[in-house]
Amino acid sequence: MVPKMEKVKAYYKRLGIHGPLLIGFLVVLLIGYIDFTSFSFGATLSEKEANLMNADLTRSSLLFILDSSLSAFLVLFPLILILDLMLRYKIKKRGAVTAILIVGMLILPGVFLNTHAAAPVSNQVKGSLGAPLAKYVFIITFDGARYDVFWSSAQYIIQHKNESAWANHIVCTYPTITYPNHVSLMTGTWPQIHLTQNNPPKQEFGTKRYASLLLRTYHTPVVDDILKIASREGFVTAVFTAPPTLAQILGSSETYRSSGEGSVGTMDNVIDYLQSHLAEIRSKGFVSMIHLVDTDSILHAYGTDSEQYRYAMNKNAEQVKRLINTLENLGLADESVVIVTADHGGIGRQHFNVWPPLVAEIPLWMWGKPFKKGYELGGGRIIDIAPTVAYILGIPISPKSVGIVLYSALNETILQEVRGETLNLEQLEMEEINRAIGLIYGELVLWYTIIVFMIWLIIALVADIWAAKGRLKKAKT
Repeated sequence: MVPKMEKVKAYYKRLGIHGPLLIGFLVVLLIGYIDFTSFSFGATLSEKEANLMNADLTRSSLLFILDSSLSAFLVLFPLILILDLMLRYKIKKRGAVTAILIVGMLILPGVFLNTHAAAPVSNQVKGSLGAPLAKYVFIITFDGARYDVFWSSAQYIIQHKNESAWANHIVCTYPTITYPNHVSLMTGTWPQIHLTQNNPPKQEFGTKRYASLLLRTYHTPVVDDILKIASREGFVTAVFTAPPTLAQILGSSETYRSSGEGSVGTMDNVIDYLQSHLAEIRSKGFVSMIHLVDTDSILHAYGTDSEQYRYAMNKNAEQVKRLINTLENLGLADESVVIVTADHGGIGRQHFNVWPPLVAEIPLWMWGKPFKKGYELGGGRIIDIAPTVAYILGIPISPKSVGIVLYSALNETILQEVRGETLNLEQLEMEEINRAIGLIYGELVLWYTIIVFMIWLIIALVADIWAAKGRLKKAKT
């Protein structure tokens, strides 16, 4: 036993500072394999849905760790490097640190680019180009809605839970803030692909400035959203938001935009638009996004445990009631879909620069004939909503979408009646989940690898400093 251990020690000693790098890569592969296998397991579709949701949440958590590590790395690396260069200069032996510096300079641009890189997704158009299962779609977000408070306070939706397909919670994407997640909701892809990775530099209501994450900057989306695609397919489209900039970056040049209102004012504008454009909407169909901001405003002012927050949640639910009542009065309800979710949750008075599992869980409620009644999904993701809406409308899904169609929530009878299709919806969703988990596995390995490289560079410099100090000490004696 002892000789074997001595051999191991000798081998590790020969590796030198490269030992941690090798071990790090083995850890990356091991953790990635464990993640992949654990998320791939699941005897039922509900378990698979939960596993995919948790895999995506793991991805968000790893990106949070990467951003936090990168902040520390860019402070420590130059300082340690300067110290190492000074010691190397004294002992006139600069070869090792030069090699480390070269490796570092090669890796740093890669780190920067990879935090902005698009995942390798298919460029082919995906989706059923069949007859629409519904002609009128309303995607509603309760800004900053924690799922547990939602399901205890949004009374209208709670009362109509059994008339819908729903999930106790799904997850948003990282960063857990308004603009990245609204764009992800409407494009079906991650912020690192559509590139809207932060809110604009200055908040449009008040004077509060958003704290910027390192290398996560605001950028207009580079991926077509569901409104833009629907416009091309001939649908009337509209955006109703509180922030004007958010309204401007979604949809096409033909999309109607309304902004600057609280929840009640926003729904007033929606109802006014429906009534004044009813003939065109009946003729062409209608796709819209409705942003109800009051829950987020109250979250920041009073916190998620406050009575004011619960009241705001219920007030938003009352706006959903007003919309559905209007659809019924206008004769649109039978061909309408209303989807209610959130852009992020919250803890206390915050949701930004917070460990994602604390704020990433959001509600999902999907109402309308295309959905099964009283059906509970095992989980889901905000990026799955746009592909699902595209499938319902019978329009293409964005080529950059990484979300899946939530087939299991769809009503097979309606699908058969409208499109004449008899499909195994559970099997279709299983296949989509397996594809999605495989994509996330690649993401996990990528981010793990970058973190390991950063750690290795710091260890390599510290080891070199230690060795240089030892040589200086010997030289003095």
